[in-house]
Amino acid sequence: MASHCARCKRRNVVAYSVPEEIRRLVLLGRWKTGVCPSCFDELAEQGGIRYSFEDTTAVSWSDMPAPKTRPRRKR
Repeated sequence: MASHCARCKRRNVVAYSVPEEIRRLVLLGRWKTGVCPSCFDELAEQGGIRYSFEDTTAVSWSDMPAPKTRPRRKR
């Protein structure tokens, strides 16, 4: 679930849904992949659109698996 926001490129660990008609009004077809809740809220405020998030879930950084590390070669 830890993808990146298509607008601000920050890590997006929150999944949410809004009605499709609201999503179309806010994003205006500019971003096909998901945007983070902060960017979505900013765009909705700019457009004067009221909405509410549905089915919101989040993943903490501590719940995510550790990145794989490769053994370092000695020189």
